[in-house]
Amino acid sequence: MIEIIKAASVSFCAGDRPSPDEAEQVMDHLRDKGLGADLVCRVFQLWPSTYFARKKRPKSARRLRDEQLMPLTEGIHT
Repeated sequence: MIEIIKAASVSFCAGDRPSPDEAEQVMDHLRDKGLGADLVCRVFQLWPSTYFARKKRPKSARRLRDEQLMPLTEGIHT
């Protein structure tokens, strides 16, 4: 549980609810470290079925486009 809170505190401000993309990234990281999705979802106040459905669903056109634009945006910002 402590590891979940530490990982979440790095990514989010106190009281903020993570966006679906942010939550998925943190959850994937914590699952790689051996924590179960149910526990992580409980901390983030998300339904596990939502997480698993998101993992199975193909990426939307918007999400694919955002992934293409992120390196360009980061380069301009830098």
